[in-house]
Amino acid sequence: MEEIIGHRKIIDYFKLLHKNKRLASLYLFIGKKGIGKKKVAKYVASLINCLNSQPPCFNCPNCLNISKGLSLDIIELNSKNSIGINEIREVQRRIHFKNFSLPYKVVIIDSADKLTAEASSALLKTLEEPPANTLIFLITALPQNIAPTIISRAQKIYFRLSFPQVRELFLKIGISEAESDFFLKIFEGRLSFLKDREFYSEKRNFLKGSFSSLKEEERTSLKEVVFLLMYFLRDCLIFKAGFKDKIINSDLELKIKSYSQKFSLRDLEEKIKELFIIYQSLDNININLANNLIRAVLG
Repeated sequence: MEEIIGHRKIIDYFKLLHKNKRLASLYLFIGKKGIGKKKVAKYVASLINCLNSQPPCFNCPNCLNISKGLSLDIIELNSKNSIGINEIREVQRRIHFKNFSLPYKVVIIDSADKLTAEASSALLKTLEEPPANTLIFLITALPQNIAPTIISRAQKIYFRLSFPQVRELFLKIGISEAESDFFLKIFEGRLSFLKDREFYSEKRNFLKGSFSSLKEEERTSLKEVVFLLMYFLRDCLIFKAGFKDKIINSDLELKIKSYSQKFSLRDLEEKIKELFIIYQSLDNININLANNLIRAVLG
């Protein structure tokens, strides 16, 4: 299982609940996107289903099946758009089956704020009479969008990490101080980017060189390059306007200063707008043309 960064108090709390057999049937995990709520829910799933005397071991058959996503008793629900009544009915159908192999069934509903009104009503019926040995985790960054009748039945767990805590964790796992500042500001303390850290670090390296040497990029990579370039130009704009302390790429201050001296504030604003148009068009534009347009914008 992936390492959980931070949230030691929450993990210890669930260990205590499990040890004392005081687990509730419904938990609402509240915190900004990417902070680690789903990881903790999966950790708890391993904790309560582990075969080892000191759970979770992450090596027994139950733990391994959970970490690999192979257990039929772990039900995950997620949607980019909305979670409708049909998805909730399928969850209800599955949790009333006899457990396949685990002592506890665990339902994890990510982005629970996307439950439709019908889906919320259907879920409420399950929450009123929850099946035995079933834990339901609702995960959200927007609790205000969840039906109050559901919230009132849930044990609420708040996920918070301060910037100093995150910075300390970044330094501990080998992220340099300069990159820590950048990642803290651009990802606002979210930890989900860590799986792509090397990718972002590599793509960010080109900012330290000459823009004329911008490599031919694949479509997916090019999106991230444009994304980083927009933040670089945003820093140039802010630096030129006299707000040096507000820049994100603080380790690139000399380059930001040099580049911003070549253009007016209006020029920099136009460059950001042009890059944004390219960013929005990348799914439908020829890659070579996109690369050439980016070079032209950067001058």
